[in-house]
Order: sequence, then structure tokens, then C-alpha cells
Amino acid sequence: MGEVDRISDLPEEIKVTILSYLPTTDAVRTSVISRSWRHLWTFLTSLHAHLDSYRQSIGSTESFGRILSSFRGPIRHFSLRCFLHDSNQSCLQHFLEIIFRKCGLWALSVNCMHLPVSVQLPSFRSLRDLHFEWIDISLPSDFGGFEQLTSLKLHSVWISQRDVQLLIDGSKKLMSIELSIEHFKSPEDAAPGERPSLVCLNCPLLNSLRFDFTEKNEAQLRIISAPCLESAHITAGTMVSRTVEGLIRVGAATLNLMPDIAHISHLSLNSEVLECLPFSDVEAPVPHTLPVHFRQLRCLKLIDQTCYMDETMFRVLCCFLRSMPFLENFELQREMADPLMNTRRR
Repeated sequence: MGEVDRISDLPEEIKVTILSYLPTTDAVRTSVISRSWRHLWTFLTSLHAHLDSYRQSIGSTESFGRILSSFRGPIRHFSLRCFLHDSNQSCLQHFLEIIFRKCGLWALSVNCMHLPVSVQLPSFRSLRDLHFEWIDISLPSDFGGFEQLTSLKLHSVWISQRDVQLLIDGSKKLMSIELSIEHFKSPEDAAPGERPSLVCLNCPLLNSLRFDFTEKNEAQLRIISAPCLESAHITAGTMVSRTVEGLIRVGAATLNLMPDIAHISHLSLNSEVLECLPFSDVEAPVPHTLPVHFRQLRCLKLIDQTCYMDETMFRVLCCFLRSMPFLENFELQREMADPLMNTRRR
């Protein structure tokens, strides 16, 4: 008696569900199994592609575009990790336009792997989750916002202050924001030498915030209103040049943000944030407490990226702790060598 092909006998809905757990290119290859499998992959609603190598990406962009066009229904989840050469960077814009025409996108994740690719972001009305990494972003003149967006993650992106502000203001349901701006692009009508980089948050549903201050992008963040905000992760990127002006600017921006997040219950910082504060200088007197008190803070996490903590930095840390009278848990994480250490203070 021959073997029974029980998988092929399954209902089409179940077979499509099985295919959804495969990378998109592998799912497409199942079309050669038999006639009943030939077009099953076109009913998928999730696409996940990883074109990691230079050669693979160059040879796959055109065929991947044909695959996108072949899908019959709306694409709910689209995830792409790729390396795009100068000659085929326009392919990413083409991919987004195909998905936009199909409507119904819920989650979009694109990582261009340290080689920023320029895209104009369409107004996906149903988009709930947006994650861009190493993307040069611009918005169309008629951008209408993302009405359903709840999670926004922009890591190492190129974007103008005007566009990032428009993106946030047009997404009233945001609950989670992660911003790491590699470069703030100057608008075409900016005055000579003008580099606006202030981002204001007015997000009534925002619960979690992650923001990276860097000397390079001159970023500043102010929170106009975020009554539901509970946790914040604030970092200062590695400052290679460490100019005095850059440290002063980042330190001032950090202190300006403190009153806006004084009501949160969970705070995470890296050691570079402490090093940028104006009283972290050896000759500067360290105040007893911060200008603002975190009376609702229960958990503090410090990510130490140095090999040691000198006396001045220790006094700055103590200044932080004295400004948190009801702190219950303090966690010191050293990323370089030391294991995770937990210290509880009640």
C-alpha cells in the first residue's frame, strides 16, 4: 500500500496557515509539490524576506516584485531585511507601492542594513505597527497620517524634523514610540545654518517611550501631553568626538526632558546619559538631588557601558537615586564584562 499524503489532504485554509510560518521564498517553492499546491502561496497574508547578502539581493529584487504582485488578497504583515545596491534602491519604493495598492496592511518592517535607502512613505490607513531601520524617510505632500498606528519604531533613520513631527501628530493611537534619528534632514525652506531638531509628543495613549540623544543629530524631545506614559528608555549614543558643545547640548536636552517624564513608574538609562549632565564634570559641584523628583518611579535600570565608575559618576548616580524617594528596584547592567547585578532598595 502506498503512503498517504495526509498534508495535501488537509483543507486549503490549514495549508495556507502552515505556509505562513515559512519565509516567503520557501513558501513560493511549495508550488512545485503538486497541482493542488501550485497557487496556495498566493493566498498568504504575511511576507517575510531576508536578502542578507549582496549577491542574493541583487538577483532577487526583480523576482520578489513579481511575487508581491501575484498575491491575491491584502498583505497584512510585510517584513524585509535586505541589502540594496545603488542600482536597485528604487525597488523598495516599488514594493511599498504594490502593497499600498492591495490595501489592508497591518505591520510593516524594513531594515536596509547600514545602507540607507530613500523611500516616500504612503499613507497606509490600516497600519498598526511601523518599524524602519536604516531608511531615508520622506512623506508625501498629501500625507494623511496613520489612523490605526499603535507602535512606531524608527532606528538609525534619516528624516526631517517636519516629517517626524507630522508622522507622530498624524497617529493619535500611538502606544509605543522608539526614536533613534541618525540624521535630521534640513527642510528645503530652512534658513542657512538652521537645523530644527525638536520633536514634541502629544500622545494621549502613549505607554512606552524610547529615545536616543546623540551629539550628531542634535535631537531634542519634549512631551506636551502623555498622561498614560509608564515607562521610558533614554539613551545617549556613543559620542565619538565628544566636543564640549555637543556634551553641553545633550546634557541640557536631557535635563529639559526630566520634568516631562517625572510621573513614570519605570525608567531605563545608559551611562552616557549621566556623563552628559552638566554636573558630571570633575570640577562641577554635584547637587544633592535633581531639579525634578520622580515620586512615582518604582524601577530604575542603568546600563553601564564603561569598565568602571569613577567617584564623580558615582556621586551623579547618587543624585539620581535621592530624587526617587519611592524607588523599589534598582538594576545595574554592565554590558561589557560584568554579569548582571541587581540591588534592591526599599
